[in-house]
Parts: sequence; C-alpha cells; structure tokens
Amino acid sequence: MFIPCDSRRKVKLLIIGGCVLLFVSLAVHAIHTAQCSTTSEVATHRLEDGRVPGGSLVIAGGGYVTPAIRERFVTLAGGSEARIVVIPATDPAPGDEEKWLAPWRLVGVHDLVMCNAHDRATANSPEFCAALNRATGVWISGGYQDLLAARYVDTAVQKCLQGVLRRNGVVGGCSAGAAILSQIMIREGEMTPVEAKGLDLIPDAIVDQHFLQRNRLWRMQQMLELHPTFVGLGIDENTALVVEIGAGRFSVLGESYALVCVPPSGAHGSRIEVLKSGDNVLLSQLRKDHLAYQPPAPVEKPTVLASNAHAA
Repeated sequence: MFIPCDSRRKVKLLIIGGCVLLFVSLAVHAIHTAQCSTTSEVATHRLEDGRVPGGSLVIAGGGYVTPAIRERFVTLAGGSEARIVVIPATDPAPGDEEKWLAPWRLVGVHDLVMCNAHDRATANSPEFCAALNRATGVWISGGYQDLLAARYVDTAVQKCLQGVLRRNGVVGGCSAGAAILSQIMIREGEMTPVEAKGLDLIPDAIVDQHFLQRNRLWRMQQMLELHPTFVGLGIDENTALVVEIGAGRFSVLGESYALVCVPPSGAHGSRIEVLKSGDNVLLSQLRKDHLAYQPPAPVEKPTVLASNAHAA
C-alpha cells in the first residue's frame, strides 16, 4: 500500500505509529523465535584466531560505534593478529588521519592503516590494493555513500573486499559504510528511496541504517516491493548486526534493535523479525518459522436473532 506523497507530515506520523505498533505486536514473538533458534542450532565453528569460516560482516547502524562493536570486529579479524584497513567515506583533512585510527588503537589494534582512493584509477591500482590483499579486516567509515560508490563499486577494491571474506576475514561499516555493503544500496531519499549499486558483499539483501531513529521502515518497505526476493536488514544507531556469511547466522550487539525483513514465500506475506542485543539466529531458521507460522483463525461473531434484537 502506498501513501500519497503530498502529505509528508501524515506519512511521518504513520511511520512512527507503525513502528510503535510493530514493536508491541512483534517484539515478544521475535525474542521467542531468537531464543528458540539459538538453542536449537549448533554454534558456528570458529578458527583458532577468532575468525569464522566464510567470513563475517559487522553492519553498524550509525551513531556511536561502541567499544563492544569494535572489539567484536577485531576478534573476527583475528584478535591480536588482526591486520586492519580503514576506508573513510569522506576525505580526512591533511594530518587528521590519526584521529580516524585512534579508536582502533584503543581496542588493541597494532597493524593498522588507512587507505583512501581519491578516484577510481587509484582504486584499481595494485599499489593501493596491496594493503587490502593482506588485511584480515576492513572497516568502512560513515560519511557519504555516493562517494564510496563512485570510488569503489566495480573496481579492484571491491574484489579485494570479497577476497577478505574468502580468507575468513571481516568487513564492516558504519552508516554510509554499512549501506554500501549490500548488493542493492539505498543511496538517498526518505519518502522515495533512490536505488544504487553497492559492493555486493551480502547478496540478495538491502541494508538500511539509522533505521528506527530516522523512521526508515517505510522506505525499506518500498525497496522490498521492488525486490520481493531480497532480505531487508534495518539496523538502528549504536547497534550492529553481525553476519556470519558461511552459516547465514545473524547476531546483534549494541543499545537498540536490528530488524530482519523476511521476504514473502508462497501464500505467506513478508514478515519482520525484531532482534535485540544478544540475539543469535539463523536466516534459514527465520525462513522456516515464517513458513510454519499460521495466523490465528478469525473469531466468528454470534448471530443475533431479529426477535432478540427487538426485545433488547
């Protein structure tokens, strides 16, 4: 159902109200589902240095990247042996590079470098990609996803990032750096989203950030109507969704929520799962739960006889 665009205030109120009703009606079920999925599946095997077979994504929804999120990223990059590259989604002022690296030093990263290509030619050069080819973790900062797309999509850097995952490493991003990770990216637009290509590190998915803080459920729904087989991943601020790619496992850490929009299947419409910090689920299990769910049968109202109605 589409809402006319000539009343932005009404639309915003509908989105806010929809999110509130969504949490009230689905939060208990989502938490129960997450708990059942966690207890029914065997934990993913981790390598000795903390990495996960198949690689991982750490998708941060914006706002504050908490130390816990950074520490999880470093663990997935190999812990004390992590080799991390930071790619900014803007151009740091000359001499300010260390400010971008300092938060990672605080969580114990020693092998750390910033790589910032100012154009596509640089992003395709072997010299620029050298650090990426030895990295166990790559973090893409917040900033401007237009800048990231213009410089890195369909370049050697994109292939290098896919190589990090093949080496069981981790790629993460915050805000713009999160949006660019998926196959289809929401480039801009609050009421009418504008679509663009992302880095395709998680296929058949659309990522949106600042999700609850900026009431973006509506624009995600519009994108999923255009791509009905895709999974929607909406992550709120100060929160990260960790995706273990090989296992298809989702886990959440942070202060708010992540929403997984499961696409429709057969007679089952789309479904939204609300995940909180500590939840750990398999996408395959979410799909099974979706297919198994049967809505309660409608309660038939008793028929009132005409004579009784007259007597009343």
